[in-house]
Amino acid sequence: MHFRNTWDAHDRSEVVIQGLVEQFLAYFAGMGDFANPSFGPYFTTLMRDHQAGIRVHEAAEAAGYGSNCCTAMRCHLGQMLQGLSSKNPKGGTMKADMVFQFSNCPAISKMAQIFAEHMDIPHFIIDMPYSDTPESRDYLVSMMQEGIEWMEKITGRRYDDQKLFQALKNEWDAGWYLAKVYEANKAIPAPFDYRQLWSLRLPSVIMRHKNETVQFYRDLLAEAEERVKQGISAHGVELCRLTHEGLPPFYNMNIFRYPVRYGAVVVAGMEVFASFAVWRRLEDGTWRAAPTWDELLGELRIEELRTREDALRVMAEEHIRYLPNGSYPYDKPAQYVKRVEDWKAGGVIFHLDRGCRGASCGLMEGRLAVSQAGIPNVTYEASQADCRDYDEAQITDRLDSFLESLGLDRTEISAESPG
Repeated sequence: MHFRNTWDAHDRSEVVIQGLVEQFLAYFAGMGDFANPSFGPYFTTLMRDHQAGIRVHEAAEAAGYGSNCCTAMRCHLGQMLQGLSSKNPKGGTMKADMVFQFSNCPAISKMAQIFAEHMDIPHFIIDMPYSDTPESRDYLVSMMQEGIEWMEKITGRRYDDQKLFQALKNEWDAGWYLAKVYEANKAIPAPFDYRQLWSLRLPSVIMRHKNETVQFYRDLLAEAEERVKQGISAHGVELCRLTHEGLPPFYNMNIFRYPVRYGAVVVAGMEVFASFAVWRRLEDGTWRAAPTWDELLGELRIEELRTREDALRVMAEEHIRYLPNGSYPYDKPAQYVKRVEDWKAGGVIFHLDRGCRGASCGLMEGRLAVSQAGIPNVTYEASQADCRDYDEAQITDRLDSFLESLGLDRTEISAESPG
């Protein structure tokens, strides 16, 4: 439904914005209802259809975008070069009004520039600050002000501050409920596993700024708490708990079902937790749910949002301090140890991602910290978006050895077992 709405967005007089803007949905709500097909609406389809995914990678490689290019961006480039980025599955086409990109990594920034030039549409890039300072907030606020003026000029539409205010509150509330859901997974047994949480995070990726998403996560938290109260587990058996660090291989999320064969459950990980939940990250590496909306405004000495300046300052606070996916690197190596302790895990799986240098930043330091803390761990090499980098025999062999080293044996449990 999300991508289907893209094709008739202009018929509904909506703005179409291309780019990876999931972090700032509330920001664009001031333009009214809008469509955002990322850099191409077929990314998930290409992750599921491996042969089609390989073809788009080969198209990008033929144009000179090789192994040193982020595999996710190479997939988007392949879509662009094959004409998929604006192609309706029914045969029509769509041309976006703009490319807008918040840059939290160099590959995304360059992708936005290449895409805009190829599609012949205007683009705007905001460079995300890497430091938590008053100056970084001032910079981000000034860039967002400039971006609003640019969008008004490009579209001929007036930006609606009231829509921004409501969307920003929704965005925060949804992120808070989602963080509390993740915290509920500290319970033994865990009510959800990593793969389930990865799917449940999707509304926050595409419509976090809407009322219905807040209600969804409010209901999900109530369900999580009820599952904890009744002792309902993700798979019915939980002999061991694990964390997973690094981006998952999007084309093979079943990797998280593999440990279930040994009665082990992946209960936590940076990348799923960083998916638009709002966190207070402490000096010792601990992640805790951020303050509520009212508490946040109290900290910032704002009674209620009355001006665009106030709203953008709240947004800057949100993205610089409380959203861990705002920029790389994420945090200190101690966070990996604290995640094991707080989510009561017995081991860590590290994905050394060949396809994203940013996502792998600090992982080996994290592994060293985990090893020094005496926590069992294992690494595997693949990439997040190119199935050709995934050697299933080698990876499952490593996981078998690791899980057996934890004293686990294969069981007759199915990965699909109900809780």
